[in-house]
Amino acid sequence: MLWLFLHPLVSLWCYLQAKKAGLRSWPWVLLALLTGPVSVPLFLNHRRMARRRVMGPELNWFRP
Repeated sequence: MLWLFLHPLVSLWCYLQAKKAGLRSWPWVLLALLTGPVSVPLFLNHRRMARRRVMGPELNWFRP
């Protein structure tokens, strides 16, 4: 039962986060519907890599 409830929620989260990050959202929705919560680390890594590609590798995210 949890399986049927969790996959749509994760896909909705991926859709909203992809729209917010400026990424294509439908591939992430389909991936989240198929794999569920396993797709969240993949999405977060893809978002980080896309941001790094746009802003450049020498950008410092953390400053002490």
